[in-house]
Amino acid sequence: FHWGYSSPSDDWSDEHHRPQSWWFQHGEHLVDPNVTQHLQKGSYDTRCVTKVLTIMLFLRLQELGFLSSLDLLVSDTVHSASATIYNMTWRQLFSNTGGAKQSRLGEEFVYQNEQWEPIPEAVETLMGGMSFDDAIKHYVLEPMGLLGRFDHNTTFPPYAARGYLAAPGDLMIIGGTLASRGVSPKTRKQIVSAASVELMLTNTIIGESLTASMKRDKIYRDMERVYNNNKDFPFGVVDGYGLGLWTLRWRTSAQGFPIRGWLTQGFGFIYFDATGLVLTAQTIRGISSRLNFLGFVAVIREIGNRTLAGIPYEYSF
Repeated sequence: FHWGYSSPSDDWSDEHHRPQSWWFQHGEHLVDPNVTQHLQKGSYDTRCVTKVLTIMLFLRLQELGFLSSLDLLVSDTVHSASATIYNMTWRQLFSNTGGAKQSRLGEEFVYQNEQWEPIPEAVETLMGGMSFDDAIKHYVLEPMGLLGRFDHNTTFPPYAARGYLAAPGDLMIIGGTLASRGVSPKTRKQIVSAASVELMLTNTIIGESLTASMKRDKIYRDMERVYNNNKDFPFGVVDGYGLGLWTLRWRTSAQGFPIRGWLTQGFGFIYFDATGLVLTAQTIRGISSRLNFLGFVAVIREIGNRTLAGIPYEYSF
């Protein structure tokens, strides 16, 4: 586990090009030595954490005018799109609200991976021939200060949804960028606008149909199963989904009010919330002592209580 705290980027000081109390880190917490030894060897799978990076690329392309709107049909850009996504918009694809059947577009939540298959072709079309890899490296990875790469031969295709191989420290940078409304805590560059980040954070699961279908979804039920109405989750495990991010309320303020938070997970977890707390954890395939979901939540609450009590530790990249 690694954790940090990010204040809004407009609070950062440009004097001497150093930040002003914008990033704190306690360091590593409850680290499995087998995992640590493996991660020190280089890059590692992140699986669905990849989606956050791909969505940030599309939002950046929209800001620059290469994509007119997320409400554009996928088929308007990718003419070879399969029948399951032909009439789906990019917003529905990224929010998993396209449904399993064409008749349920915008009415059914189904967590998808395969439907991301045409994304590299779409980026190449939008960018006039620039490859997905070159585009996401130029507009997202390098400006953010990430050192990982995309694996075209991932065992968890499609690679635009689950193929990012992260370098040590990448997850904290991604989480810090989102918590700082689009500004990388490493490079202090604006990767996407604050308005684009707000789109990612805004819950898209509105109405009875979408809510009911989300609660039936396998990924949701896998997360829900770990608490089984445990009173430690008074607001439920998750209560919605934005663009690439689950919305949840796992912490409460000193006054007992729920704190809005967000989560992306795969072979690794990134959590951040409205207080600026960022916590990441990395798991890897083949390690028997893989991260326990409840353990992750417990660490979030423990460290959250420390920050509420004013016990941060200064950290800088």
